Formats: sequence, structure tokens, C-alpha cells
Amino acid sequence: MADSAPVLLWIAAPDGRCTFFNQQWLAFTGRTLEEELGDGWFTGVHPDDRAANKHMFHEAVERRAPFQMEYRLRRADGEYRWIYDSGAPLVTPDGRLAGYIGSAVDITERKRDEEAIVRSEERYRSIFELVPVSIWEEDWSAVIAMLRDLRRAGVTDLARYCEQHPEWVNQALAAVKILDVNEATVTMFHATAKEDLLGSLQTVFATPDTLTGFVSELIALSAGQQLFETEMLLRTVTGAPIHVLLRMIFPPPESPSGMVLVSLMDITARKRVEAALRESEGRFRTMADSAPVLLWVSDVDGACTFFNQPWLRFTGRTLEQELGYGWTEQLHPDDVEQCLQTYRTNFAARRRFETECRLRRADGEYRWMLTTGTPRFTPDGTFEGFIGSCVDITDRKRAEERLMRLHQITAALSEAVSVETVMEVVIDQGVAAMGASAASIALLEEESWLRLARTAGYAPALIEAWQRFPLAAPTPIAEATRTGQPVWIESPAAYADRYPDIVELSRQSGSRSLAAIPLQVEGRTIGALGLSFATPQAFKEADRAFMAALARQCAQALARARLYDAERRARSEAQTAAATAHLRAEQLSGLAAAALAINAAFSLDEALQTVTHQARALIGAHQGVSSFTVNNNWAQAITAVSLSDKYARWRTYDVQPDGSGIYAEVCRTNRPMRLTQAELESHPLWRGFGAHAAEHPPLQGWLAAPFVGRDGRNIGLLQLSDKYEGEFTAED
Repeated sequence: MADSAPVLLWIAAPDGRCTFFNQQWLAFTGRTLEEELGDGWFTGVHPDDRAANKHMFHEAVERRAPFQMEYRLRRADGEYRWIYDSGAPLVTPDGRLAGYIGSAVDITERKRDEEAIVRSEERYRSIFELVPVSIWEEDWSAVIAMLRDLRRAGVTDLARYCEQHPEWVNQALAAVKILDVNEATVTMFHATAKEDLLGSLQTVFATPDTLTGFVSELIALSAGQQLFETEMLLRTVTGAPIHVLLRMIFPPPESPSGMVLVSLMDITARKRVEAALRESEGRFRTMADSAPVLLWVSDVDGACTFFNQPWLRFTGRTLEQELGYGWTEQLHPDDVEQCLQTYRTNFAARRRFETECRLRRADGEYRWMLTTGTPRFTPDGTFEGFIGSCVDITDRKRAEERLMRLHQITAALSEAVSVETVMEVVIDQGVAAMGASAASIALLEEESWLRLARTAGYAPALIEAWQRFPLAAPTPIAEATRTGQPVWIESPAAYADRYPDIVELSRQSGSRSLAAIPLQVEGRTIGALGLSFATPQAFKEADRAFMAALARQCAQALARARLYDAERRARSEAQTAAATAHLRAEQLSGLAAAALAINAAFSLDEALQTVTHQARALIGAHQGVSSFTVNNNWAQAITAVSLSDKYARWRTYDVQPDGSGIYAEVCRTNRPMRLTQAELESHPLWRGFGAHAAEHPPLQGWLAAPFVGRDGRNIGLLQLSDKYEGEFTAED
């Protein structure tokens, strides 16, 4: 079985020197067993790995501790292959170190954390030997007479009588006369001649072991049995023990003859084989139960007949529950069909197989297993079933999933150009990858305050209460930001011990464990990433490494997004400034042109009309009205109107203002006014258009500036409405 195992196996003595390598090992290295024994196998270890490998191996042996190590081992073709090697001490029931057993797996291609299958020699070895048959001719006449006397004396329980009268048993044994034996008997009992065995049975068989068997013969004879068979431990003439299968043919009860024919078949070899098999079975179970993997064995029908102790400890079930197909009850419901299909297909083909499936652990968690099965054959090629192993690869699967998720996060963050998008990606992916119940990102602002920039999974009231908090606050997020070191809280007890002031906050948030990792860019901490969990967590090295990598990517992406935002704002501001400058330049040019046009006017009416038109053109409005008054006499006011084509149908509107509108407020205060349409309509001085509302063009926002004379008195105003784009501005 060891030579057909799908892994490289070795066994070492208590001093650490190897005493066994299986054929897989020898085939892998291309070396002989003699070359590998002792410390010879170190020769195949890569020179760069040899010293550390040897030190770790012998140190573990000295400490009687299990170990795992990875190193490069030269294959038969000369290539160095990476090997994952694990070993465990073999301890006898009385606590003595019996040696070490180990397994090695080639992980160059698969990098699987598969523990090597430890296998023992074949569990069931059938040893058949042709043994000679010993024939004895004995006279039991005197014994038959003694039994008859006991019956006459009223003895009905012969077994009890023999127990109470051992002297009678010895007398009966002495009464048996050996008449003849064959030559095979002489050989079997190490006699020099027949004469050494002839005479009384007491001479040959007077030992405690044989007396017990002799009592059984007496009981059978007394009960009228004609054929009696049993196994007995006898002694040869030289005193050597010999196990025999004894068959006796007694005369019929009514026969006057006392002749008894006895045949003895030497089964000593068989008994030794049985003892060896029991010992082998014990060694196999010791090795299997010490193996760092889950082992199983099936029969020719596919039903499992054995599971080692690591399997039973893993599942938390009894051997009886797992036997047959009971083990399938522990499979994940989604994996049952695929797993059994793989098993049955390869079982029918007598073909080695590997498959991955999820198996429920004793604590209820489903763990990913790499299951390997190898067919078993006897030396003559007879199929005996399968032997297989299961290795927990959950951590490896999680590492692969997280690596893939990190790639996805990297790709998503490379496309994220805003701080909000970056935080959304990091929190969503972080929660999904780690199975967190909640997450948050807090960013440093004003050197001594933290702001919750993004959260997921927390109650709104809790978020509101902690929207902004001091950097000195006694929280994991604040501590990670202050110290630049991650904070790992794995249980409520650890939370209470480290942050007693916020235990109630932890309870309210439903957090039973938490990780807070600083966000750092070029040695500068800009905040922290927090992940909360609804159950206690034992953060493994892989968990911590993933969260640290996630925090690094988050910090770098945030820095890029901030730079991009700053660049975009600067570019937008520059474009706005340029557009404003261009507009102002055009307006200044327009003002100069307007001044010339006004100065060229021949009348006040023409001057007002020029002012009105030029103002509407310079500001960019659809409506313009100018009014000139003397001493606020609106009845004598001179008015000029300028309308774009949008309001062409109102160009004939010519109603004299009466000084009652909101425009009068501009003349009274001698200050400009700028109102949106909503502000205009809600202003207390707004009176609409009164009786002329039907003829007056509708307003869309309003801008008015007073005409002020050299003496500071108001002499009218300029009004604009409905700007081409947007609302009127202070610059307008």
C-alpha cells in the first residue's frame, strides 16, 4: 500500500535517521533505498535549502514535535522540484517516541497545501502455507470408563467438576495411551523418532495450555460428539510452542472400542501471520491516526470501510456514522452530485482521481477539501477498493479568491477618478471578500479631526453621531490613524479590554470583532479603513495581509483621485477665468464703443436709446428699458425700449411709467438691484404690471441700475430682463 500511495513517504527512527522510503520517493529521486537511508536523502535537497532543511528536521526530532517545511528536491531527471514535507512523531501507547513518519508532495505546479498521505503496509495480508498433517492413533478406553463412573456417581456438570477436581483431569490425561504417530508428527514435534512421542499424553501435553483444551475434549466426548475440532497451543519435544488445528474422531457412544483418531495441522505460521496482521493493523492505525491528513479506505463495492482519527475529529462524528456512504451527509448540498459522480466514474474505471468539494467541519463550517483517491490492488492484480486522502485547502482557496478580488479591485480603482468612487469600490469589495458585516473609511482633516467619508452596514443614527470625531478619540479607527499601525480586535472581550469607554458603541453597532488599517501614502497617514464582523474572528496572516493590501490600494487610489479632482478644478477654474476675462474684454470693448455712440447722439432720446441697446447687447439680455426723469416726475419721463426678436411682438408697447413699480425703489435708493424671477415676484414692492399686464412683455429675472447726476441726485434708471444664459451676476 505504501508503494502505491500517491505521495512520497518516509519513516525515521527516534534519532532522526530515515529507515524507510516508499517506491514513489525512490522513483521520484531516481535513487535506491540504500542511497536514501539515514541522512542520505539530504543529498537530493537543493544546496541552498539543505542547511535550513536539515536544521528544521533535526530540531523537530529533538523536540518530538510535528513539522512542515518546503524545499527543493532533485527529481530523477535532474530538475529541482518544490516539495511540501510534513512529519509527525510516532508515540507508543506508553508515551515513548517510536520514530517519525512523514510525507512529501510535489507542489511545483499546483502549490497545494496537501499533506502527504501516510500509509502503512497492506492491512490484510493473506499468508497461505502448506503445512504437514500430524496423525495420532490413541486409546481412550480408560478415559471412557472414567467418564462412565462419573455419570454413575451423579455428576452432570463435567466442566464444573473438572474445574473443582484438577487432579482427576491429570488422571484422565495420563489414562490416554498413544498407540502410534506418523512421520509428519515426528517432524512437527521436533522428535528424533516415534518412540519419543509414544506412551501417555501426559508426557507430551501436560501443560496448562493443553490441559484447558483437554477438558474441552472430555466435555465433547461425554456429550456424545463424534467429531471435535478446536485450536490449541501445544509444545514440541524441545519445548517450542506450536499452534495446531486439532480434529478428533470419537467412537460412537455404544461402541466398545476406545480408539480415537486425532489429526493435527500445524497452524503456527498462520497464527504468526494473524499476529503480524494485528500488529500491522495496529501500526497502520497508528500511522493513519498520526497522519496530518484525512484518510479513508473503501471496499470493492465503493462503500467506505475506514476513516482515520483526524477525519473523525474533523467531522465530529463516529466511525459508525461515516461508514458506507454515511460520509456524504457531511458534503455541502451543492457539491454532493458532482463529488459522487467523480467518485463513481473513477471507481468504475479503477482510475486515480482528484476533486475539490466542501466538507462540514465539527463546528458547522464547510471547508474546501482536495480529495484524492487511488485504487488498491493485490500483488496478483485483484482490485480491493480505493484508498484516499482529503486535505483542507480552504485557506488556499480563500487566498486565490482574494488575489483575484485584489486584481478586480486594482482594475476598478484604476478607472476610478473620484474619491467617492474609490471609497465605494474599496468598501463593497472589502465587505464581500472578508465577509464583514459593516465597513467605514474615515479621512483626516484639519490635522486633529476625522470625518466618516464612507460607510456601509451601520445604522443611520450611529453614522450621524460619529460623522466627525477627534483624532484623539478612543476608537480603533482613530488609533490606527494616530499610530499608523493596524488594530486587530478579535472578540468582544478584547474590545472591552482595549476600549472600555466605547463598549456600548461596539454593542450598538453589532460588532463582535474589528480590524482598523491605516491609509498611508508615501509615509503619511490620511485616514483609516475599518471592517466590522458580526462574529469573533481569529485574523490569520492571510486575512491581515489582504486587508493591508486593500488599505494600501485604497490610500493610493484616494491620492490619485484627489490629485485628479484638484487638477480638474484647477482646469475648470482656469477655463472659467479665461472665459470671464474674454467676456470682460469684450464688454470693455463694448463699453468703449457705447461711450462713443452715446457721445455721438444728437438728442436725449437718441442717447437713451443708444444706452438701452448697448447695455442689452453688452450684458446679453432679451429686454432693456431706460427711463430719464427730472425730480422724479414720471409723467414727464423719457423712456427708451430695446427688445430682441424673442419679444418682437411687444415692440409697440408704449405705456408711460407712473413711478409705482419696484423700479422706483432703485431711483429712491440710488442703488442697483439684482433679482431672480422668484425673488422678484416675492418682493414686497412687486406689484406686477397693473392695468397694463396684458400688453407688458413677461419678465425673466431683473437687473436695474440708477442714473445718477453729477450732483448725486437720481435722474432715472436702466433695467434689463431675461438674460441669454443663466441669471444676472454681480459683475453684470
